Amino acid sequence: SITGLAFSPDGKYVITASEDHRVGVVDAWNGRELGFLEGHGSEVAQCYSSPDGIMILSADDDGTLRLWGMPDGEVKTAQVPKHTNLVSACALSPDSSFAVSASRDGTLAIWDMSTGMTKAACLGHLGPVEDCTVSSNSRYLISWSDDLTLRFWDPDTGQEAAILREGDLSSIPGRFMQPGTARKCAISPDGSYAITIWMNLAVWDLNSGKKRINLIRTEAGIGETCAIAPDSSFFAAGNSSSIAIYDAVNGSQRQILKGRSPLALSPDGRSIVHCAVDGRTLIVSDVKTGSQT
Repeated sequence: SITGLAFSPDGKYVITASEDHRVGVVDAWNGRELGFLEGHGSEVAQCYSSPDGIMILSADDDGTLRLWGMPDGEVKTAQVPKHTNLVSACALSPDSSFAVSASRDGTLAIWDMSTGMTKAACLGHLGPVEDCTVSSNSRYLISWSDDLTLRFWDPDTGQEAAILREGDLSSIPGRFMQPGTARKCAISPDGSYAITIWMNLAVWDLNSGKKRINLIRTEAGIGETCAIAPDSSFFAAGNSSSIAIYDAVNGSQRQILKGRSPLALSPDGRSIVHCAVDGRTLIVSDVKTGSQT
């Protein structure tokens, strides 16, 4: 099954992460498989393309981060982060200067892309870190944890800059939920809001630090993953049974699509790639009309 998806910056290709230990490159418009990148020793959890399209970052369940050169697929670097538990997520900064790995040991590691070395660690979460991402200007990264906090970090120093709390866990032993309770986080390209997913999908206003939208799991597409449009006006949400498009201002539902997560929005925001219900077949849908290819 496919576990992660990403578009190339020009929108021509889709990058796939898969349970079969491979990273795939697929033509976005005709679905033709163009090649596979092999070398991971376990399920590949996530994949990203660099903004210039010449590199792909991928992470597997064993905690290895691989940076692949394109189009030859040569491994530029392979790192095993110094985490003490499963690596749950990775992210690449938009300026390609650093990568981030998040772990269920409660920490994040920041990697200098020019040297391949760790340059900082982010310490502060009380529970497993389930996801991470980087702001569009590369000035800060965010992480989402089973301690139900969304934390903002300085990528140069690893110091915590801000924190948003989903709930008060002071009465919970260890002060965090069961590992895997928190799912995904995202930050809008314009920097005005962030999204967190656990039992709900919350949209946080980053000027006030308060929620402005709260969607529960019974809503279409809510529960597993999300992606925000390039112009920040809408977001896509997906789970194991549906994909839906929501307005980012008021949370109204714009479109429901047949299929399931994972998903990725095209660079122009007009198309969304996601999986069919079998979890293996890729579908490209029009965001406005819902028509599928």
